[in-house]
Amino acid sequence: MDYQKILQMKDADWEVGCRMVDLLKFT
Repeated sequence: MDYQKILQMKDADWEVGCRMVDLLKFT
C-alpha cells in the first residue's frame, strides 16, 4: 500500500491506516 494514500485518509480513518501500517511491519 502507498503511504501517500494513508496520508490522504481522513482523521476518522487514521486509526485504520495505522493498523494497515502495523500489518506491513509484521509482513
